[in-house]
Amino acid sequence: MLFKLLQRQTYTCLSHRYGLYVCFVGVVVTIVSAFQFGEVVLEWSRDQYHVLFDSYRDNIAGKSFQNRLCLPMPIDVVYTWVNGTDLELLKELQQVREQMEEEQKAMREILGKNTTEPTKKSEKQLECLLTHCIKVPMLVLDPALPANITLKDLPSLYPSFHSASDIFNVAKPKNPSTNVSVVVFDSTKDVEDAYSGLLKGNSRQTVWRGYLTTDKEVPGLVLMQDLAFLSGFPPTFKETNQLKTKLPENLSSKVKLLQLYSEASVALLKLNNPKDFQELNKQTKKNMTIDGKELTISPAYLLWDLSAISQSKQDEDISASRFEDNEELRYSLRSIERHAPWVRNIFIVTNGQIPSWLNLDNPRVTIVTHQDVFRNLSHLPTFSSPAIESHIHRIEGLSQKFIYLNDDVMFGKDVWPDDFYSHSKGQKVYLTWPVPNCAEGCPGSWIKDGYCDKACNNSACDWDGGDCSGKDVLNCNSFIFMEYFLLNHY
Repeated sequence: MLFKLLQRQTYTCLSHRYGLYVCFVGVVVTIVSAFQFGEVVLEWSRDQYHVLFDSYRDNIAGKSFQNRLCLPMPIDVVYTWVNGTDLELLKELQQVREQMEEEQKAMREILGKNTTEPTKKSEKQLECLLTHCIKVPMLVLDPALPANITLKDLPSLYPSFHSASDIFNVAKPKNPSTNVSVVVFDSTKDVEDAYSGLLKGNSRQTVWRGYLTTDKEVPGLVLMQDLAFLSGFPPTFKETNQLKTKLPENLSSKVKLLQLYSEASVALLKLNNPKDFQELNKQTKKNMTIDGKELTISPAYLLWDLSAISQSKQDEDISASRFEDNEELRYSLRSIERHAPWVRNIFIVTNGQIPSWLNLDNPRVTIVTHQDVFRNLSHLPTFSSPAIESHIHRIEGLSQKFIYLNDDVMFGKDVWPDDFYSHSKGQKVYLTWPVPNCAEGCPGSWIKDGYCDKACNNSACDWDGGDCSGKDVLNCNSFIFMEYFLLNHY
């Protein structure tokens, strides 16, 4: 019955004036639609196949790089990231610092070391790392000596100061209402004798060694009006008189005293008049030279409390600016997407923080907390990069070969896995400068070349990489044993 009804309607349509054309168009549309649907189904099935079974497409771009990759070896990228502007982070950082200071203090007490006396504080444990920082023959006394004390009266107070050549007071940089006394000596030996003599006494004053530097950006500095640093001269000058004879006339006429510090490649100038510095500075800008080298005049700043600088460096360790997030990670991720799209997954290790701009719905990007990788949670919180880096291999799902990046590392051109690793040579190491030889006269090509080279037959070269064996090594070991025996028994 249904068939007859369909047959009747078909005949009626065909008998219509435009029925044949309508049927033809309908058949064509049906055939084209069928082809399009089949093509879509084929592409979808092919993409699904590649996603599931094609390892060359298992990357952040979802594309195949088979024509460029040697083997479909998965490589992930790991970042460590922190936002230093987070108040909770700064609070934890300060707590950890205070806890470590308490532990160190307790350890010193256990070891019987008294570190409470400021006058006994050894400056030998501190090193001035500022620009052109030199130890000068000056002692700084805090609090300052009475204003009526003259250079002649000084030995009566401190007999070890009999060789002092000058004395003056300067205001404390952080407390200008109070002064310290600066005692100047002519030589390093004189200042060391005076320093040790004062420490042996019962003086209530704190004594510091004086330093001069050109670095004006640190706290606790005092500008010395009549002193200046000279730099830029050839490094061949090793004696003060040698440099003094080479000074230009317009410079030497304004210098009362000159002291060369060849290890720092600077010379300290004592000017006739504090106003001479400005004039000398103008002259050096007009190409004042020695043996073709252009000279530079810099102001000299006095400092004495190196612990204050050390404290400033410690404050920088916990400052927000050190860990401040300037969205470097965002640009680093973009550089990977553009220049290293073959990366499989990206893991970002944090202490629980999440970048506000990060799309967590991206299946290729994963946030990993410290709790996820540290086995012993009592070690947390930690702010030590080496501690965190030693645990990132425990990230779940991490590839056997992975690239660890700082969040401020960005790729500027295309990179490929063989730029980092090859199956024939392993990891590739790029050095800023070549590795020095293990011993003088022993190039790296001689190590483990099958012949015992005399220059390489030492512990630093691992006895020529094992080439020196038997009698050769026995002689060396015997010598070391005899040296040890003599040092410990005689």
